[in-house]
Amino acid sequence: MTFQQFVSKMANDQKFRAAVSEDPEKALTAAGMKPSAQIVSALKGVNYAQLGKVAAAFAQGAAPDTFS
Repeated sequence: MTFQQFVSKMANDQKFRAAVSEDPEKALTAAGMKPSAQIVSALKGVNYAQLGKVAAAFAQGAAPDTFS
């Protein structure tokens, strides 16, 4: 899984996002990734409630078409 695929899955798959928030290492391993300790540690610090709100905004078309 590439980084872009991971971000897309985090944004679009609520069950995956919940699994990663609960146990990042287990969720990423189940997705076929081999997460480093650094990635697992970083994912433990993510605010998943806010990430869910961002994903919902994108899904509803509230996000800009481009970033600058």
